[in-house]
Amino acid sequence: MRPTQDLAYRARNWFWYWRVRQISGLTNEQLDHKCFGTHGRRRHFERLEASASDPDEMPLVDGKTLLELVDAWDHPEDGGPGPYAGATRAFESTLWSFLATRDLAPAVYTDFIQQYAAERGWMRAHDRDYGLYAMFLGADEPAIEHGVETAYSAMLHKLVNEASPDATAVLVALFREAMHQVELENAIAIRKALTASIVWMGELLEIPRNVTQLIKQLASDRVLSNRWITEADWRMQTNTPVTPKLATRARIREFNAWVRWYTKRPPAFDGNGYGRFPLVPRSARTDWLEEHRNFLDEVRGEVGAMRQTHWNFRDSQVPENRALAEQARIYADGLLSHICPPNAAPERFYTTRPNLEMGGLPPAFPGPRRAASSTE
Repeated sequence: MRPTQDLAYRARNWFWYWRVRQISGLTNEQLDHKCFGTHGRRRHFERLEASASDPDEMPLVDGKTLLELVDAWDHPEDGGPGPYAGATRAFESTLWSFLATRDLAPAVYTDFIQQYAAERGWMRAHDRDYGLYAMFLGADEPAIEHGVETAYSAMLHKLVNEASPDATAVLVALFREAMHQVELENAIAIRKALTASIVWMGELLEIPRNVTQLIKQLASDRVLSNRWITEADWRMQTNTPVTPKLATRARIREFNAWVRWYTKRPPAFDGNGYGRFPLVPRSARTDWLEEHRNFLDEVRGEVGAMRQTHWNFRDSQVPENRALAEQARIYADGLLSHICPPNAAPERFYTTRPNLEMGGLPPAFPGPRRAASSTE
């Protein structure tokens, strides 16, 4: 049996399909006619839209695949690239292999970045170059600027505004580099840029939101979180067994159900629920909340609903809606006024300076920030 194509490559296939639709302005039927003529119904584009099948999978006409046939459409007489060259470049982008492949060597990412830069007349200084650049070009030279400052921000903005799969692939590679070298400030900045790059690329190239969301989710899971969620996870979570010899239509429905779950899966699936907050001593305040957790959770839900109503209608041009918003605010505030946590201070590990105080961190106890650190 033919192995299932990785979800990243299925996202690539959809991305190519919608680029072709956007560039051509044609329907599926019109695209089939343009590709194969009016004899018979091929329905290749209809199938691609439904199932994200691979346009480069098999020869269709004169030994050429669908990808090659479309790339050859409407070429200018001067021999330059045709209008679909951008769609072909997107299909062949390194982004998809980066999203589909685990545990690539750090050198793979670095080599890709350096090649991308060289093709565009850009450069990147090596760590060993700092002294040379600083002595002869000055320490303010953008190429050796430390940290996430103006030059680094400009690089991230440039890549986001490129709005292409290859530029997004550079951001993936930069993130992998930063994590490998434990450059966490850089990684946090790249994380924001990577998400923005995918969203902006989708909007600018008129990619449907569900396809953009799939690419964004793959990047979030596999690149930013190093988490690989599989079709087997979906089957287990939704109690969907593997059905042998499934008909084509049923197989397409199953694939789309798996993609929908992947992009809209329950938050509870994504981890054990811990990791965002610190360990702290138990206190009368936290014990009170845990003791009354169920009741307080109901109050929180009611207050949240009222606050949402207030937010939705507070600026309405209809007087009745503004009145509804104000009533909701008053009701929410009234509910909260009847909830009284213990009149006690929070418990903390430290109320004075610890014996060893680490530099580069906020104070470990309430009060003014220290003037100088005791140790690095």
